[in-house]
Amino acid sequence: MPPVGSIYDLPVYLDSSLASEPEIVFNAGTHREAIHMRTADYRKLVSPMVVSLARTETPRHGW
Repeated sequence: MPPVGSIYDLPVYLDSSLASEPEIVFNAGTHREAIHMRTADYRKLVSPMVVSLARTETPRHGW
């Protein structure tokens, strides 16, 4: 947060699992509005650092 942090001089991170998606969605400043944007356009506009943020699920042992 915010998704366009570069306008506030804040670093922006994009999870590597989202970087290859055709479209991303993020909040538009309210809890009811969202912005849908092509990921390529978002990356061009914001220049986020693409990093691995999400963890993979650990297999359950069934105990």
